[in-house]
Amino acid sequence: MIIFTTILLLLIVMVAGCEEADDKEPGILGIWVFEYWDQNTSGKIYSRHDQFEEDKPGVQFQSNGTLIERGNRIGCGTPPIIYTNYEGSWSYENDSTITITSSFWGGVQNCELQILSLTVDTLKILWDCEDPDFN
Repeated sequence: MIIFTTILLLLIVMVAGCEEADDKEPGILGIWVFEYWDQNTSGKIYSRHDQFEEDKPGVQFQSNGTLIERGNRIGCGTPPIIYTNYEGSWSYENDSTITITSSFWGGVQNCELQILSLTVDTLKILWDCEDPDFN
């Protein structure tokens, strides 16, 4: 009877631990694909994906501080737009602000991203970029 009770208690603890882990937000890490502009806040709305979409911009925050920004391959924004991935770095300034340095078609850019909202599936951020350093 003691063994049965012990096993039952262990199962209850394991299930309760799993439920708590599922309730936590996954955070900023992962791939975010641009969906649309929020006209009220000028924020960009992104949705979480498993991979980048071929015909949309996006951004990936990796746990090691590496950033992959999917953007225009050339400076022209007239459709059809061809996208490519640019590597950079990112770090938290505080709970709601991220700084990034990233290459792009014209050189290097430094941006501050203000997180307006973050849920499991949606990221809303305001990009504030310095004048780029053109190569």
